Amino acid sequence: MAPLPAAPPPAGLWAAAACGPALLRRSPAASARPPPLFCLLLFHSAPRGRRGGGGGAPLGGRASIRKCQRLPLQTRCLSVQWAWVVFCPAGHELTEIRERSLKTILFKLDHNLISYADLVHEKALFRNLLEWFNFPVVPIKEEVLNFVNSLIKHPPAAQKMIGIGAVEFFSQLRSDVDPNLQAIIDGIVDGLFFLPSELPSSSSVCYQAQSQPSVDQSVLPQEELFTGYFCQSRSHLPQLEISPKRTVVKCLKFSTFPWLTLTSTDRHVLSSNESSLGSNNQSLIWSTCELLQDVIMQDFPAEIFLQRPKIVQSLLSLLNLAFGGDGRHQLALQAVSCLQQLCIFLRSRLNFHRDPSFSSSEHGTASQNSSISYCQEARGAPRSQNPSPGGSSPRPSVIGRTVQRPRGDGQDWDAVSSSGNSTQANAHSRISLHSPFDAGHIDLPDTENEDTLELQMKQLSLPQFCVSILENAIPLLRTGSRRITMEVLKLLVEDMSLIGDAISENVWEDDSLFALELKDKLLLVLGLLGETILYHKSNISAEQPKVMLVHHRMAFISISLFTVRLLQILLPVEKASKVTPKSLLNALFLLSLDMSFSLEYPNMHESVAAYLEQMSTENYSIYKQVSEAAYSIECTCSFMAEVHKEGDKNLSELLELADQALSSLPFHLHFPLLQECIYICSNIWKSAEANSLLQAEGQKLLLRLLSHPLLNIKAEAYRCCLGVVKDCLGIHNTVKPAPSICQGIHFLLHPKVLYEICTFGLQEDKNEVYSTAKAILIHLLQGRLMMEVFTWSKFIEALCPVIPVLQGYADTKDTLGKCILSLSETTSDKGEGILLRTPRLQAALRLLFSKKQLVRSVAAKHLAFHLLNEEGANLKRPCLDGNVLSSISNLLIIEGAMELKLDDKMNSIIKEETVEKLYDILTSDAVDLVLRKSAAEQLVVILEDTKMHGIVKKLGVTEKILAYLNECVHVDGKLMESIVVPCLTLLRKIVCADPTVRLSLAQQPSLLLLLFRVSLILQSDRAVLTETTVLLCLLLFDEVARTETWADCIASNSTEVPAFSLPVAVVRRYHLPVRITAHHVVSPNTVVVPLSSECLAMKPVSDMLKTAWNLSWYHGIENLLQLIDYEKEAETFLDSLKLSSEDILILKITHTNYGLQDCLNLIVQAASHRDVRTALIRLSFYVLNDRLALKCGSGPCGTTLKSFVWQKAMNRFLQVLPASVEDEKLLVDVLRFLNKLLREQKSNLESDHLKWILKSLLKNQPKSLMGLVVRPECQVQDEMDETQAAVRQRLDKELIHLFNMLLVCSMSVTDREGLELAGSFRTELALKLLQCLRLTDAPHFYGLPSLERTLQGMVHVTALPGWSTYSAAVEPVTICKKYLTGLLEVISSFYVEWGGNAMSFMGKGVTKSTVLCLLHLSHEMMAQAKDMGPCVHDEESGLSQTGIPALKALLYHCQFYEHVNQMVKHCYLGCYMFDLNSYKEDKMNIERDGVTDFDDSLNLWKAPPSQSKSSHSHSTSETMILSASPSLGSVTELQATVPSSASFIPETVADRLTAQGQSDTTITESPSQHDSPMSAAMSKQRAVVTPALLSAVCSLLQNLLVVMPKDTGIALQQTHLLTTLSSLIRANLVERCILELKAPLGHRCHTEHIKAQVLLLLQYLSSVSRLLKSCLLVDSDLVSQDELLKPLLGSTFRILTIRPKDGLDTELTSALHETWVESFSLLATLLWKSGQISFPSVTAALANHCTAIIDTISDCIHLSTTYPALYMASLQFLSVFLNEEGRKQLQDKQNVCQNPTISFLLDHTEECQAPVTQLTALIIQVFERKSSKDVLKEVTTNALLSLLAVSKNAQKCALEADLIDSCIENMKHIQMRQSKWQLVVHPDTGASLRFNDFRAFTNLIISHTLPPSSLIRSQLPFPTQDCYFSNVR
Repeated sequence: MAPLPAAPPPAGLWAAAACGPALLRRSPAASARPPPLFCLLLFHSAPRGRRGGGGGAPLGGRASIRKCQRLPLQTRCLSVQWAWVVFCPAGHELTEIRERSLKTILFKLDHNLISYADLVHEKALFRNLLEWFNFPVVPIKEEVLNFVNSLIKHPPAAQKMIGIGAVEFFSQLRSDVDPNLQAIIDGIVDGLFFLPSELPSSSSVCYQAQSQPSVDQSVLPQEELFTGYFCQSRSHLPQLEISPKRTVVKCLKFSTFPWLTLTSTDRHVLSSNESSLGSNNQSLIWSTCELLQDVIMQDFPAEIFLQRPKIVQSLLSLLNLAFGGDGRHQLALQAVSCLQQLCIFLRSRLNFHRDPSFSSSEHGTASQNSSISYCQEARGAPRSQNPSPGGSSPRPSVIGRTVQRPRGDGQDWDAVSSSGNSTQANAHSRISLHSPFDAGHIDLPDTENEDTLELQMKQLSLPQFCVSILENAIPLLRTGSRRITMEVLKLLVEDMSLIGDAISENVWEDDSLFALELKDKLLLVLGLLGETILYHKSNISAEQPKVMLVHHRMAFISISLFTVRLLQILLPVEKASKVTPKSLLNALFLLSLDMSFSLEYPNMHESVAAYLEQMSTENYSIYKQVSEAAYSIECTCSFMAEVHKEGDKNLSELLELADQALSSLPFHLHFPLLQECIYICSNIWKSAEANSLLQAEGQKLLLRLLSHPLLNIKAEAYRCCLGVVKDCLGIHNTVKPAPSICQGIHFLLHPKVLYEICTFGLQEDKNEVYSTAKAILIHLLQGRLMMEVFTWSKFIEALCPVIPVLQGYADTKDTLGKCILSLSETTSDKGEGILLRTPRLQAALRLLFSKKQLVRSVAAKHLAFHLLNEEGANLKRPCLDGNVLSSISNLLIIEGAMELKLDDKMNSIIKEETVEKLYDILTSDAVDLVLRKSAAEQLVVILEDTKMHGIVKKLGVTEKILAYLNECVHVDGKLMESIVVPCLTLLRKIVCADPTVRLSLAQQPSLLLLLFRVSLILQSDRAVLTETTVLLCLLLFDEVARTETWADCIASNSTEVPAFSLPVAVVRRYHLPVRITAHHVVSPNTVVVPLSSECLAMKPVSDMLKTAWNLSWYHGIENLLQLIDYEKEAETFLDSLKLSSEDILILKITHTNYGLQDCLNLIVQAASHRDVRTALIRLSFYVLNDRLALKCGSGPCGTTLKSFVWQKAMNRFLQVLPASVEDEKLLVDVLRFLNKLLREQKSNLESDHLKWILKSLLKNQPKSLMGLVVRPECQVQDEMDETQAAVRQRLDKELIHLFNMLLVCSMSVTDREGLELAGSFRTELALKLLQCLRLTDAPHFYGLPSLERTLQGMVHVTALPGWSTYSAAVEPVTICKKYLTGLLEVISSFYVEWGGNAMSFMGKGVTKSTVLCLLHLSHEMMAQAKDMGPCVHDEESGLSQTGIPALKALLYHCQFYEHVNQMVKHCYLGCYMFDLNSYKEDKMNIERDGVTDFDDSLNLWKAPPSQSKSSHSHSTSETMILSASPSLGSVTELQATVPSSASFIPETVADRLTAQGQSDTTITESPSQHDSPMSAAMSKQRAVVTPALLSAVCSLLQNLLVVMPKDTGIALQQTHLLTTLSSLIRANLVERCILELKAPLGHRCHTEHIKAQVLLLLQYLSSVSRLLKSCLLVDSDLVSQDELLKPLLGSTFRILTIRPKDGLDTELTSALHETWVESFSLLATLLWKSGQISFPSVTAALANHCTAIIDTISDCIHLSTTYPALYMASLQFLSVFLNEEGRKQLQDKQNVCQNPTISFLLDHTEECQAPVTQLTALIIQVFERKSSKDVLKEVTTNALLSLLAVSKNAQKCALEADLIDSCIENMKHIQMRQSKWQLVVHPDTGASLRFNDFRAFTNLIISHTLPPSSLIRSQLPFPTQDCYFSNVR
């Protein structure tokens, strides 16, 4: 059966609350007592018959029903509350009880005892109905299925069924039932997917049968709905209160915008455009798209197109035309442009809703002309029970024309759409109304003619819209058209920005239905992106034409960047394992291996690698290996470059590079690398005093080369070594005087190296490695005459440990074998030979194990010398005659092999005392030999346990055994032969188990000869011969048995002794008497090849390594691309390393700098329109890529823009007018690119480039681009065909965009030439636009697209003051008057006269722009007018006032200060009104809101519950997106802590998109009884006030203080406005914002918003500081109150501690410094004006941040040259503050120690010591550096005087800096200058010094003498200052 998720049933009857939401809350009557038991029983048993069978129709049904009539009234209601009594048995294990329970329910439904509405909330019932089919016996299947089918016709029931998995359950059940039941199941499944057209607006009441009948009840007559036994009015029944259910959808950040109602005019406009988009006429579709972009989307709020989505759906369907011919792809491009613009406007609308500056709760008074005033739509219509026609409209009531204005596109009244019913009117009937107050028809929102709820159900949420664009647009990326690919990518980028604000990263974990569907779509989208990337990658091949290859590569890069950015937005890396579309995985794998991509976009490549690591371990492993190989290649090329540099080399770095380079050697096989490595190793080992660490590292490198697994690399290494040996030991060196030449082979003269050569080099049989290794050894063995003595000795020393291996190759025939045999030969009677005597003896004995007879024969001869010349040989057996010597060669060749394994795990039962007794017996001379032999044999058995070895070794058994063996070989020792066997066995076991003993005994030649003599004496005894042979084998091969000797990597922490083992080379070449485990099958030094051959065979891998090689070899892509003849340069490379022409082209395309230069050069050299257009599209790709890679101004495009290269490319298009339609088309593309480039780089545009553009536009007047703005009417209409008209329209659009962008950029110009050019351009453009505006004479003939563009240009032109003053031909006043005339005509036509359409959104773009132009114009006209003085007329007295009296009257009449006070209380400091990133689940809120365990995802589309019914539009979303921890921009933490703000801010946000996308209800609260009348009035009209507005208010208050100081001061004091203003200074908020900016984690747009917020907060702080400073100058009492002063000082000092050094850009740093200036100035003024009162508070506040403030002042001192104002402000504060400290100490010396003073902090606080010293030193440096004429000199002197006067630390620092001496020297110098001013007698008058000269002299003396003398005084202790100063004086 189909599985069903199990759920534990409630514990009992009283756990009925778990059944579903209907039982969560009981009415008071119901909860007071349970229903009477007999009622329940009787009610439950109604269907039962007399037999109690439960089957069929009940026999006693009627009687039971009659009994029910007498039940209490409340039982009908309680039947739902106690429904568990019925529903629980439906899941009972007994079939009879289940069947009876179900028939009970069906019976009650049939007789209206209960209704389906009563059952739809019982979740337990649905689970039991599904479980019905999981029991072994399943009766009445058809009745159950029909019951389910009836239930799911009710949406709540269908939702619950879906939530518990009914779709999957019935899908699996279908195959297990009869065919007649399958049809019922099909109907059930279909019903579950059916979305009803109407859903109840609220689910808060259980019984809704009367007002909202169910589907089944609606077909009954009305009177039958209340028939039956409980026929009383259901309105009197107690209703169950159930909290509104909301679905917690974690996958969304934002869902839907607030619903906007439309007038009939609006609906007609939309329906007409819908119809046009569905037309078969391509021209009509084209023009409709143009109209949408130029007019409709400018006028209508963007969310309208989601709420009425048919236009969007039509545009999406048009995208499919991209693959069609006959020019239909142009329609797809038009649709793409429309959707792109819609995305931009949606983003703007979303920001509008979040922006606190636009938040308002005002109803019906805001103008709807601007997108900033849709506040009423954001919260729906007023909730009135009896709405009047005028009061219910969300738009202002403007009375004007009664007819509809044609929309200007020639398509009026031609279609009717589902967007709404069209209302036709006569377009040509024009009624002139002379007054706007005349009666007229008002086109109200016509909500009665459209089903708002149905429309809301059909609207698109923002996530749906975004995903739909992805689904429909991504396939267009494979059309092959460069233009389509570019435009679609631009659309996707804008869509991606919306996705980041709409969809949460929790979409992958959310299990709601909406999230599951969304996740499926996103997976499909990611899969499509992966396929698209693979498509373009596969088409990058040599078979493609160059143009297509460029296209596919550019598309590949851009789509890849987009895909990565989309992943970064939607998919956290740690969740990437859950998302594994195969195509996406393959695409990411290819992208990870794209070398040029990783270099150009390293951050994006890191993200690719991170995702790949989570998605596929296998692919990531390959990527890591290839990356390591690429790095190794880079090291290779770096190594080769460093090696060939002249001069001394850093050998350590070279060895490190070489070691890293080794892993890539198998790929590139660049053998010069190997040769240089060998040479470096040779050079390092030449000197005996060489660095041992370097020698060790060099040796490791050499060993890795000699042991490389690849044969060709190993062979080359051996060849290089042989070459070095030949060079050092060659015969040609005999004529060279340099004796150190042979030292070049020292790097080979090491046991490890020789072991490698002998063990593995010689083992490479019959190949080049073997022959080379053999030649090396021959040269070394035969090169004694060519070596120095030291070198030869070093060689022999290194060779000895390796001889056991080398002797395996001994032979009597070949050269090497003979050389090896000569090692054991004694060459003179004196016993001399190549080796020392002991190694020579060992070598001779070892050769007796050779498998070659001739070798053993030679060995016997070599051994004879040692036997004959042994000490005491004449006293030892045997006698060495010819017969004995002839048997030596085969003596040690025995049959069989002994197993050496001992038992080290047995638990011995032998005690130590027993061993000691046996040893005593063995060693006692008094004991009979037989007993000693027996004791030896018992010890042999005991020593099988290695744990006993330590005991016997400690007793000295080894020495005793050797003594017995010496006795045996003595001429009289035959008696001891009987004990030899156990003694040898004992010795063998000890030697085998103990490497230390083995090593010691192996170095004793007498022992070796002793064992050999024993074997000769008793060779007939096989046991003796075997033991001696094994012992000799163990001792002679001991050195090569130690694996740790030959490899550094072998290290074991185990205490166990390793078993005896020999290299494979030894085992193979000797006849050994033991059976052992061989080691070193391969060299321990060998490296693992990082990349397998299968991996290297993969083209992406080989391409990456090939690219890495070339980039590294030529040290960067720039050098590589500058090569003129690459083929010639790369001749030395392997073919696999050479780049093809396609590879080089890919590099050129990917490298943005080169690509930009190439495109610009192509434009300069272009010979056709096509060439330029191709280059422009490619340039657009680069600009887009910079944006996707988040490079912006720092990217290559910004760098290129700063150069003059692009001017040459764009020059002709800015200075030459187009001469044909093709020219105009091309100019459109050029301007489009320029607009895009300037928009992306406007913050980085150099002023020189801007001036160049402006000059180009101005100097060729009228034949410049500005002349194209205005064309004669005949040219516009008569001379153009349809195509040319479309081109002209596009050209006009792009021109206006360019001019607008230039106007924005010109705001940053500061130099005189730039200001003059910008002004001239602004005025000339203003005149051109005025001509455009006045081309038509009547509103009916206005072309809306051109009018919209013209007015937008005018808005930009008039935005800056003085825009009308730069014309030489027209006076500014004349321009202004002409503008006023034209603008008034427009506003009257579109707003006043056409009052019927004033309620419509249509034309609002024109209205908004016109109003803004009029606003700008009013300022300009005021600036140009001669009189600015306002006049106030008093209606009561009839008097008119001007000037200050008028101002006072206005302030009083408007209650200005009360309004400002309310504004401050309503200030909102947050960045956003709601935070899109706050989507974490809040469990407390979930429980409080009654969210059940049922996932009611359909609530996404339901309207919210409201307390009062209304006919107005309902909410469209009930998605609850909760926040557990508000982020930076959220409301909770950032609202102002003033009395009314706590209640204000949450309400305001609740009034606007509280849950980030869910609409809401308007909450109206009555003002508090304690509020003033003004406060009450403000509470009704309140709006969010931002810091920017309050900054302006502060400036206004400051001006009022200047104009009316007394009145303003009184008003500020009475309203406590200063306290309220200062309370908004939030240092902690500024700190948090700055911390987030220093470590940005969010979207770039979010970072920009946070930055703007910081700037506004700092601006506000500066404004408040300036205001408070002005107040201090007027009246210090205004600021001296503690409630104002103490919080202000705390916040001010915290602001002064913010350090801007790390992470802040120039703009923020400048703003912070400006704030510091104002803060220091305020503090200085405060101390100056009210020092005695404020000084304690300032001291206390500064004490909390003393160290940080000192550091800040030090930073300000560093800025003395770049920011002198900050320097002066900081030192002025320091001087005034310290002066107050000094004055305080002098006035109150008795109480100095009562509280910590500043002197105490500066001198006795540990953390202040260093900062004070640093500060003093800085001030002294500036003091000595500044001249007496510098204005900063006096400030510096005063600060230094003040600091020295109060701080002993400062005095100490000054003494150390020799300040006194320098001051005295200055005074001496002044005195010398004074002596020159002797009295001079004037030749004419004979008078003394003239008065002017005397005055100059006096000033000079004062200015030069006072500072040094004062400084000297300030440095002395207080008691002696006067005395010392008098002496100095």
